[in-house]
Amino acid sequence: MDINTVVKAPEGVIHTEMNDEVVLMHVANGTYYSLNEVGSTIWSLLSSPLTISDICKSVEKEYEVSIDECKEDVMRLIQELYGVGLVEIVES
Repeated sequence: MDINTVVKAPEGVIHTEMNDEVVLMHVANGTYYSLNEVGSTIWSLLSSPLTISDICKSVEKEYEVSIDECKEDVMRLIQELYGVGLVEIVES
């Protein structure tokens, strides 16, 4: 997985918004995950396939963060979500 990888939220993930956070549940494996405000923004972007680079650009515009820090943080979150089945890679 790298910055040009296309990712999206998989089918079978239930989510609910609570204040500025989102709680996710993968129905098939019962995995729960809570996302803060920035993570919630990233989750909303995952409703359609995007490159990790495009996600970073959107996050960078909305929050005051350098592109390098943004790439590192977004990549870390995407990898974590991927590891628990809450993000899938879209094959091109």
